[in-house]
Amino acid sequence: MIKNKKNKIVIIQRICAHYNVPLFERLANIDDIDLTVYYGDSQYAKNQRLQNATNINGFKNKKLFTLYFQFKLRNQLFPIFLNPTILFHLLKDKPDVIICEGESNLPNNLAVVLYAKLTNTPYVWWGLGRVRSNKPSVLRRIFNPLIGYMLRNATAILAYSTFAKEFYSSYGVSKDKIFVAYNCVDTEKVKADIAEYKNLVDTTKKALGLELKKIILFVGSFTEEKKIENLIEAYDLVRQQEINVSLLLVGDGEIRNELEQLVKEKKLEDVIFVGKKIEDVSLYFLMADVFVLPGEGGLAINQAMIHGLPIITVPADGTELDMVINDKNGYIVESDNIKALAEAIIKVIKDDNLRNKMGQESKVLTEEKFNIETMVNVIISCINFCLNKKIK
Repeated sequence: MIKNKKNKIVIIQRICAHYNVPLFERLANIDDIDLTVYYGDSQYAKNQRLQNATNINGFKNKKLFTLYFQFKLRNQLFPIFLNPTILFHLLKDKPDVIICEGESNLPNNLAVVLYAKLTNTPYVWWGLGRVRSNKPSVLRRIFNPLIGYMLRNATAILAYSTFAKEFYSSYGVSKDKIFVAYNCVDTEKVKADIAEYKNLVDTTKKALGLELKKIILFVGSFTEEKKIENLIEAYDLVRQQEINVSLLLVGDGEIRNELEQLVKEKKLEDVIFVGKKIEDVSLYFLMADVFVLPGEGGLAINQAMIHGLPIITVPADGTELDMVINDKNGYIVESDNIKALAEAIIKVIKDDNLRNKMGQESKVLTEEKFNIETMVNVIISCINFCLNKKIK
């Protein structure tokens, strides 16, 4: 950091998600940082994943005027947040470094790159790269040359995973300017929640009739990308092994009715829809024996690891490659392979020693690597890198 000076940092996001609020608070509390977060108005967004937090405080922020629309192309839905006043706010705030959301906020990033070029301001591209389990969309292929230009002209890149780092380097970006900041939840808050809710586990299990059950857990939004139907199908296979299990589905979303109908058609017992949980979600992680993510995601894996759970997942956005080590703290199985998913669940559920060992390994990994403190430190290193480049 430049000594004796508050460095103005602007972070631009489509929305200010609830899981990012603790991160932004921590960054804002660093002595040499004067942080402002720009974000869009999510009130017209139908996608439940793209909603602003209800408790946006602890840091300076601006909710920008937003034009929201979405369109469907080849059965893929593309939500667009357009903030026409970004240039005005940047010219007013005169940031020393801009951190912009990656590919998902491409229209607004055009304004960021224009401002950066006109004012010689460093900008950081903060992104996922791509979902490794998906083929590039039509729009991605169309705009790929533009994305490549933006990446190569960024002062630095913040990647969510080592997979994303390799992906960004394929555009000809030097690995020296790519920083891997593993996307993590607020580790310390989760630990506090564990202490708060651990005494409620037994009574909650009893109330739900789950005292003697091994519990399989999913936490996340109920969207097609999560492939929760695959988990329900796998659960059916697990039950056929006469294992005393239950499936807890924590969340909500547009396909909930379809999932409930699937459970009803298959006459599955002990599949419990508990609804969306945020403040008390730790209670359900503490009740579980294994966490399963059958589709896209990442943050829920980190949250499950802090709770000491084995993880079973599939190839998704690349973060799972860092967080889940086969035979150590879980398994990554082939996408859409219901049998392989069921077999992995059975292996973990039936072996108490294996399950406990894997859960402990998840905890160790979060303490050593996948925690919010490490994430903040990497972001600070990235900002310092940009400031040093600006001075030169």
